[in-house]
Amino acid sequence: MRCCRAGHQSRAAPSLPGATLADRSGIFLIWEPTLLEGENRAEWLDRFSACRVAFAAVTDDEFAAMESHMRLADFPEPAESWRAMGHQAGFANAEQLFMMPNRLGRTSMSRRQWLR
Repeated sequence: MRCCRAGHQSRAAPSLPGATLADRSGIFLIWEPTLLEGENRAEWLDRFSACRVAFAAVTDDEFAAMESHMRLADFPEPAESWRAMGHQAGFANAEQLFMMPNRLGRTSMSRRQWLR
């Protein structure tokens, strides 16, 4: 099955040494950049740029490198889209564990129950 991201592949089941069909369940944790309701990618990127003062521990050059990466490689989605993609991949019970104080990203946990 092809993932929504260019160059990424997903399979119906993991290739784990010694895994059997009975072992094919587990927990998946993910952190992803997440759009606010009604927000688009450009607005999310602007929000990230506006958070420069919150990154006092990094130099201007380091922040510029992070911002460049975000603009080239990060494609935030609404929280519901992340849940829907996980559900389509066979993950159930998606639950948000953490939202960054600046609301730029979230950590979610999903449980996978493999079909037998």
